[in-house]
Amino acid sequence: MWIIVLRKFVEDNLERKMKKIFIVTVVVIAFTTMVYAMNIITSFTASSVNEMVNVKWTTNSEHNIKEFEVERSLNPSSRFVRIHTEKASGTPSNYTFNDKSAYKELAKDLPTLQGENTYYYRLKIISKDGSYEYTDEINVAHSTSSVRKTWGMIKEMMR
Repeated sequence: MWIIVLRKFVEDNLERKMKKIFIVTVVVIAFTTMVYAMNIITSFTASSVNEMVNVKWTTNSEHNIKEFEVERSLNPSSRFVRIHTEKASGTPSNYTFNDKSAYKELAKDLPTLQGENTYYYRLKIISKDGSYEYTDEINVAHSTSSVRKTWGMIKEMMR
């Protein structure tokens, strides 16, 4: 009888401890992932320039990094779409990608042509072993020139 009670006590306590260990492990992995991405990318910016969005990032270290994917979304709570892939150089570097399709995204939806659109960007950092991490999201207000807007509307009316 005592053996059964002792066994039950050990199983119950072991299960609680394993849950705590699992939770602590998940938290440590999440924190490590966040720190890992922050140690690789030292700067990540986006700015609206003429008819495109200029996305720039700087790396501190590229040890074991295969490539970077630039992803964009029109809404931070919706799905991000890959718009560019850049191979890692292997050494600390500065990267630039000009998102020329930002205007085309605006042109798909005529009501949005009336003002600025906010785009959200993030980087997917892909390691050589296939694992990946994301940077924090950044946003940029992008607007097109009134001439470009008017020309886009005229073309749409003629279709």
